[in-house]
Amino acid sequence: MNQLELARAKDFWPNRTPELRHYYDTEWGQPSHDDRYLFELLVLEIMAAGLSWQLALRKRAGIGAAFADLNVDRIAAMGPAEVDGLLQDERIMRNRRKVAAVITNARALQTLIAEWGTLDAYVWHFTGGCQQVGHWQDYHDLPQRSPLADTVSQDMKRRGFTFVGPVIMHNYLQGAGVIDNRVVVTG
Repeated sequence: MNQLELARAKDFWPNRTPELRHYYDTEWGQPSHDDRYLFELLVLEIMAAGLSWQLALRKRAGIGAAFADLNVDRIAAMGPAEVDGLLQDERIMRNRRKVAAVITNARALQTLIAEWGTLDAYVWHFTGGCQQVGHWQDYHDLPQRSPLADTVSQDMKRRGFTFVGPVIMHNYLQGAGVIDNRVVVTG
């Protein structure tokens, strides 16, 4: 498969919709050190779990608005009344476990930030601040998880985070640019 064939491959996830292509070309795999963006990606990964990334992108603005403009402290302070309201909010994925995970993770993030200073410092310390780059000849060979994601997942769970399994964390680390698994086709 050459670059032109890859660009046309309908089952390669960025080629499924213009939204996905734009995200892949402008955000995915780009190293990010912005705490708000890193938290947003975590929230979006939770909301997309078991669904599609395309749906998460379509609801991105609504998710941000529904969750207090992704203000960690405001989300961490949410209680049962706010949860009930969120479960009625059509701008998000109305799943009680996912909503609870976002709130739980905001609380865990407060503790993490007290220790590490920033989410950025924590996320990037696993790789010594260096992006892990993987080059694959065929997109069918892209891994669904990685040893790095396994490590991050275990550590985050130990810190009280939920909905942070190895597959979700692998996707998260790719989105944040900690891992860049680009398909590079030669010939």
